[in-house]
Amino acid sequence: MHFDLMSDYVKESVIYLGEKKACFILRSRLSWLTKGFYQCSQFRESIKKISSEKETLLLINDYKEILMSRPIQNQTNF
Repeated sequence: MHFDLMSDYVKESVIYLGEKKACFILRSRLSWLTKGFYQCSQFRESIKKISSEKETLLLINDYKEILMSRPIQNQTNF
């Protein structure tokens, strides 16, 4: 799933770059991965201030919960 990719990306970035540098880079990269999602602007706003791996993973999980709790709407094209 998309959120698993995001979480793995965060963890691997922290391992490779260190937490401080990874968080700085992830602020922009994670917003790319949510483009076009429901309420993505709120998620993007929240990740502008991330400063730790734990905080980032919590924000991703919270956003996932928002999307998963949203009813799926049937779209029919005529």
